[in-house]
Amino acid sequence: MFPIMLNICGRKCTVAGGGNVAERKVKTLLKYGADVTAVSPFFKDGFPNVKRLEKEYSSSDIENSFLVIAATDNKEVNQTIYNDAKKRNILVSLSDDTEHSDFILPSSKNYDDITISVSTNGKSPALAKKIRQIKSNDLEFYASILPIIEKYRSILISESRDTKKEILNFMVSDEMLEIAKESLELYEQKIKEKYETAILVISFGTSHRDTH
Repeated sequence: MFPIMLNICGRKCTVAGGGNVAERKVKTLLKYGADVTAVSPFFKDGFPNVKRLEKEYSSSDIENSFLVIAATDNKEVNQTIYNDAKKRNILVSLSDDTEHSDFILPSSKNYDDITISVSTNGKSPALAKKIRQIKSNDLEFYASILPIIEKYRSILISESRDTKKEILNFMVSDEMLEIAKESLELYEQKIKEKYETAILVISFGTSHRDTH
């Protein structure tokens, strides 16, 4: 599958189902700001507080949806939802058939502006979760240096491609990351020194050429 970050904030997303699987899907969608509607003749205790259609599924339930997730315990109903979504060119995911889904919800971990998602293409969600936990150990650290990197990245926009590449790579080099773990203040100071040196070299080179 093609990995993609999708903006669903404020968009209508419909989930068919009222059990544990549907609950997890709804919680994930809400986390990213979706306008969620859930369709099911029953809902488990503690189901998220979203718009509910307490009824059997019908094709009109997914009208104007940006995406649809079929998470019922009835394979035939899920297939009907899939067919209805396809007719309307709506993205659809089947909780019991990832192979034929337009998308899947990978195991994800967020910390501020950093998101890590891991997928095994539906073959082992448990393994994906395990890998995500391993990868997420340093999320807090990387989130702490991201504002500094973003600051200098915006400053570097007007510089040459080679200068930008050199400094951006420098900021995430193993040596610099070790410095950042010890002191964010020292980390930013080293970046500033690197930037000022690079600009000085460029300025000197330009003025030197102009005198010849």
